[in-house]
Amino acid sequence: MDKVNFTGIRNIGAYMKPLPYAMPNTTKTYLIAQLTDDFDGKDLSEFKEAAKKCEQITGKCVFPDDNRFIHIMTNVVNNGKDIPALAVNHIIIPARRETLAVFSFIAKLTRKIAKMPDEKFKICKDFKFGPDGDSFIFPAGRVSNFNPENPEKTREFLEEIYSPESDRQVARMINRHIQMEMEDYLK
Repeated sequence: MDKVNFTGIRNIGAYMKPLPYAMPNTTKTYLIAQLTDDFDGKDLSEFKEAAKKCEQITGKCVFPDDNRFIHIMTNVVNNGKDIPALAVNHIIIPARRETLAVFSFIAKLTRKIAKMPDEKFKICKDFKFGPDGDSFIFPAGRVSNFNPENPEKTREFLEEIYSPESDRQVARMINRHIQMEMEDYLK
């Protein structure tokens, strides 16, 4: 990792296109972010507190590779009727009273990312092009596995995943998915 002291959320990556191994008509969104506690907010502490409130339902909701990261995924079948499912750090989070703190935290985080100006996006090159950036975004594999014989394609893919435009777009989509799931729960 770079020896640079960043503030705020950093190393944000996102993806929202079909993957070779996804079921047809399924949209999966992936968002990863390294959370910190600093003068811009206490994102890491807030997430840990929210996750602790739903441990009885979900178990420990910790990203397996680095507990400062959060991995958010939504999954929805594009039939116009399916309600998205939320997974945080590879754990499905059902919409229940006990898990509302996690839903609220994710909604707040995704709104924050969706509004971030380009200059606030801090991504360490050692992270983005290293083994963590390659493997953290997809729970089932590495970005480099999609084009193992073409490192330039892998680099382009990583540039897209760790771009502010992609991050904001996916954050907005995840926020919409959370709203849909919460509206369905509150019916």
